[in-house]
Amino acid sequence: MSQEKPRREEVAKRVSVAMIKMTLYVVLYIIVAAVIQWVFTSFLLQLMDYIVYVQVLLAVAFGYPYC
Repeated sequence: MSQEKPRREEVAKRVSVAMIKMTLYVVLYIIVAAVIQWVFTSFLLQLMDYIVYVQVLLAVAFGYPYC
């Protein structure tokens, strides 16, 4: 009942794919956060007190897949 170790190439490929996905998630998060910030500061000034809650929900939504 011996388990095979993954080959170095396979491990390197998985790590590369994970790093690319993480980078894309971070870039997407920054873009979405910037758009939400712009919308709140441009159009929803009366709701500026709630921007912190929206930012927390956004962070949770983007962070959830990595839990």
